[in-house]
Amino acid sequence: MKMSISKTLLILCTLLSANLCASELSRYTTQKIVSAQAMAENGKFHKAIAILKSISTNRPYDQAYINRILGVYFWQADNSDKAIQYLSLAVNSGQLKDRNAWDTEKMLAELLLNEQRFKKALVHYHHLLQSKEAKDKPVLTLRIAQINYQLEKWKSVISSMNSYESYGLPDALTPLSIKLGAELQLHQLKTAIKTVKRIIPLESHSRNWWMQLVSLYLQTNQQKLALSSLELAHLNHVALTDKDLRLLSQLYAQNGIPEKAARILSTVRDVTTNHKLTIQLASYWQNAKEWQKARRIWLIAAGKEKKYLWNVAQIDIQQNHYKKAYTTLQKLEGHYPEIKLALAKARVLYRLNRLNSALKLAEKAHKLHPSTETRSWIKYLTRLKHYQTQNNSNNKEKVTDSQNS
Repeated sequence: MKMSISKTLLILCTLLSANLCASELSRYTTQKIVSAQAMAENGKFHKAIAILKSISTNRPYDQAYINRILGVYFWQADNSDKAIQYLSLAVNSGQLKDRNAWDTEKMLAELLLNEQRFKKALVHYHHLLQSKEAKDKPVLTLRIAQINYQLEKWKSVISSMNSYESYGLPDALTPLSIKLGAELQLHQLKTAIKTVKRIIPLESHSRNWWMQLVSLYLQTNQQKLALSSLELAHLNHVALTDKDLRLLSQLYAQNGIPEKAARILSTVRDVTTNHKLTIQLASYWQNAKEWQKARRIWLIAAGKEKKYLWNVAQIDIQQNHYKKAYTTLQKLEGHYPEIKLALAKARVLYRLNRLNSALKLAEKAHKLHPSTETRSWIKYLTRLKHYQTQNNSNNKEKVTDSQNS
């Protein structure tokens, strides 16, 4: 968390403070400071520093003030360590008073923060906030929250953010992001949901915040709210990834809306090349009773694994397309359990009124794996065949009697 500090602002602040406090400085020190400032104004910071370091004084206030300006000039000369060293001397001397002291400590705190010396910076920010000279209290409070965040002191972050929010400022992305980060680290998921919902209006087209909200709802077992949030993001044209769309599709399916699940999944780029997604899409269309769409997708799945011809055949049977179903079942030979295949063929042939063939397949299924179901089919088909044979025989007799008479 590198913080940028305006060097121009620091130098102007120093010059202004020097003018205000000139009456408290000795004439000798004031003259030297003026000479140093002349050099600094022309960008000759090293010469300005040399002038200030040459000042010999036994007056504590003068020395503190010299250290203050040295700190600024070293910062201007890109020597952060020295800048911090001299500003620390100025602050710790206790010689600077009121606003002058506060401004100097603020510079020191900003430099420490900029150099990622978080613990030391935190001490100064707390002192600044508690001072009677304190200004921009919301900014200072936010800085404290940011530093605690860097130090991974999550409870302190929450405490600082509660203080920050007490100022009643409009919602802003940076403060809310800090708060959210701490809430997630502390596993405060319910309050994190509230925070994300405040962030989303600030960046309504940001996928990350929407997906964060969806994730939190899923983690708290609120699937319907997860669905409605992701659905709203989609309706608002948020740039969702294929992974997000797959999640939206799954949420529709889990909430009993298979048609929407299928329509969303259909928009995913690799849905007909990713075998797992193809199967999922076919299932969704089938659950939505979109039989032709389901059949078409099951055929694509069967192109990679013949066993999915079974699903194609089941749709054909459901739609009373028995000849198609039988042809499809024939193609499944060697790719599906023989017992199930034999019994399925028997049922289809029964529908096609091919009772002899149906009975043979039922007997085959019973031989492969005897069961109540296979036994029932054999019994039913045998009886049906007997009735058919008897009827055929009676019909022949009627025809013969008619001819004789």
